[in-house]
Amino acid sequence: MHLSGACEAHAPERRTKTHLQVPDPAPGSPREMANWLRSELKLDRPAERANREPAHAVTWGDRSVMQPEHWQIRFIAPSYLVSAEYWKGGNTIDVERRDQGIINTLEGLHRAEGARAGWILLADSMAGSLVLLSLTGVVLWTGLNRRRTIGAVIFLVALGAGIVLALQSL
Repeated sequence: MHLSGACEAHAPERRTKTHLQVPDPAPGSPREMANWLRSELKLDRPAERANREPAHAVTWGDRSVMQPEHWQIRFIAPSYLVSAEYWKGGNTIDVERRDQGIINTLEGLHRAEGARAGWILLADSMAGSLVLLSLTGVVLWTGLNRRRTIGAVIFLVALGAGIVLALQSL
């Protein structure tokens, strides 16, 4: 296995690249290749994506050549991203691993990238609870007092109008 990569002191993530030998016999599909890569690289989750680009003719200068089938496989977790590329018929697989820094890991957890169902359920439940607490807090603050209720309604209408105008300008 050949490893090469650069890690800068100020970079929040670390990238490494490697070239793996294709097993004999070679996997027959991107999904089979993803399963083999998962066990070979000792990854803790299945592939998020395994795409197949069919072989097709491409123009190279004044000639037309046949480009072989191309497979792309991605493993995503909050703390890492592994992507692999394989040209069918080749004898190596190009693999790149990005180990995220703490900020990118937190961002991945926030967006639930590569997170399991339990984390997604917990994060969505917390977000829903915060929205509910905010709405009931406004109701309690107004105390159904007419002046405060009018102020809250004016604020919400202005906020809604601002959001609508912002979306229209996109």
